[in-house]
Formats: sequence, structure tokens, C-alpha cells
Amino acid sequence: NMARHIDGIFPEALAQEAKALLIGIQDGLDSDLERAYQKLGITHLFAISGLHVALLSLLFYELLLRLRVRTEVATILLLVVLPLYAFLAGGAPSIWRAVAVVEIIGMMKLCNRKVPIDDALSICCILFLTLSPYSLFQVGFQLSYIATYSLIYSSRLLSSSSNLFVQNFFMTLVCQLLTYPLLLLHFYELSLSSFLANIVFVPLFSFIIVPIDTAII
Repeated sequence: NMARHIDGIFPEALAQEAKALLIGIQDGLDSDLERAYQKLGITHLFAISGLHVALLSLLFYELLLRLRVRTEVATILLLVVLPLYAFLAGGAPSIWRAVAVVEIIGMMKLCNRKVPIDDALSICCILFLTLSPYSLFQVGFQLSYIATYSLIYSSRLLSSSSNLFVQNFFMTLVCQLLTYPLLLLHFYELSLSSFLANIVFVPLFSFIIVPIDTAII
């Protein structure tokens, strides 16, 4: 139903990309365009991940607060809605990681306790591996957690400048340097253009394309 809804409100040229970005359906992506994304090293932008969960959480939570829903009730409703979105979007490790982190932080908030985000991510990782131990050997699982941990533990470096371009440069640099060895291990090759491409496309998708698609839908 959601895929049909997207087909109905988006132009034909944009509908397939919107479905990939919002609900994880990538079957209709143009093969030539998909190969171009692979060569540029930006296919990860079409994987439902923390970016989508963060935007959905923010929009849903702020909407409830503007409707004068109590903070505790808004938090509970958010904790109920996020797993439903994870199922809707295909349930990839990256989205369950992001949903689980928000769920842990939200439940601690309801108990008037604070939990550091790296602790929440570590608890999520342990729970995930307890339920599915062989996920540890999946490249998607490995890349997802390494990239997230790299951003968390480099937060001091990222916040050293108030310039968004400089922050994006450092964010891309940290993620690329820490995921390159893993990419070489699994695929034996690297995209030489991926660093520059990610500097341009990550903020473009994060701050413009995904928020606009989310607002339209």
C-alpha cells in the first residue's frame, strides 16, 4: 500500500528512488543508475538506516508535542511506531540497530534515567548477536556498527568546528578511513571517487532529499 501511495504522489522518474529511500524497496531502480551509484561509492545512501529513523523520530515526536500530547505519552507512541517502521522498511540490520538504540534511550527516559549513546549501541549489538550470532559475519552488520561507532567516538573532533562543511568533511573522512579496510577485505576494491562523492551527496540526501521525500509522503 505504501509503495502504491508513493507511485501515486511522486513523478515516475522519482518514484523508484523515493521507494528505495523511504521503505527500502530497491527492485525498481534503474540498473545503469544503480551501477553509477556503486562506482561512486554512495549506494549506502539507499539503505534504510539511522538517518531515516532519526528523521522519522524527530518529525513524529515533534508533531505529537505540537498536538499537545504529554511527553511521556509521545515517547511511548514513538517506541510503538518505530518497530512497525522497521518491519515496513524490510528489517535490515542497519535499521534495527537505529530503532533499538532509540528504543533503549526512550525506555531509559521513561524511567528517568540517562544512558550514553555508545552504551545504548553496545546493548543493541549484544542483543542483536544473541538473537542472530551469525550476523557478525555479514558485511552490512559490520559496516553499520563500525560507521556508527566511528561517528560516536569522533564526536569531539566533529564538534570542534561550527562550520557545517568542515563537520561534513571530518564525518566523511572518519567513516571512510575506518570502513576502507573492511571494504577491501570483502570486495578487494575501493571507489577512488567515494570520498569526494560522499562529501557532496551525504549532506544533499541528509538535509534535502530525504526530509523533502518524508514530508511529501
